[in-house]
Amino acid sequence: MKKIVLLSVTLLLIMLAQVNVWACGCPGRVENITKAVTQDFNQASIVFSGNVAAAEWMPMIEKNSLGQKIKAETLVLKFAVDSWWKGKTKDEVVWHTTQIRYPDLGEGKMGFNCEYGFEVGKKYLVYAINFEGELKALVCGGTKRIEDAEKDINANQ
Repeated sequence: MKKIVLLSVTLLLIMLAQVNVWACGCPGRVENITKAVTQDFNQASIVFSGNVAAAEWMPMIEKNSLGQKIKAETLVLKFAVDSWWKGKTKDEVVWHTTQIRYPDLGEGKMGFNCEYGFEVGKKYLVYAINFEGELKALVCGGTKRIEDAEKDINANQ
C-alpha cells in the first residue's frame, strides 16, 4: 500500500513540475507603456497591423522519436496587412504557426505555448520576431488586438 501511495505522489509531483516547465513568463517586461512600446518595437523584426483573413491546416511530414515519418498538419494564418511600422514586405503575411496536429493518430494540437493566439476575422497590431527563420509573435512581445493598441499606435507614428 505504501508503494502505491508513494508512486501516486511521485506521479503527481512530476505532472505539476511539467506544468511549471511549460509556463510562459514575461521576464524583464517593462510596466511603463512608453518604455514597453519602445522595447517591443526595438526587439521586433517587423511591426504591422492587419486582419487574420484565413487559417488553414496544411499537410506536413514529421519524424517521431523513433525516426519514423508520420503525417501531421500545421496551422497557417494569412494576414491582410493594412499598415506597416517596421520591415514592410507585402500586403499579405503568411504565418506558419507552431500549432501541429496529428489527425491519423487522433491526437490534439501541440505547439509552442508562448505564441500569441490569433483568431480569424480579428484585427491585430503585430510585433513579430524572427525565430529560427520563422516569424513568431510571443505573448510577451506586445502583440494585441487593434482595439487595445491605441497607445502603441500613437507611440509608433
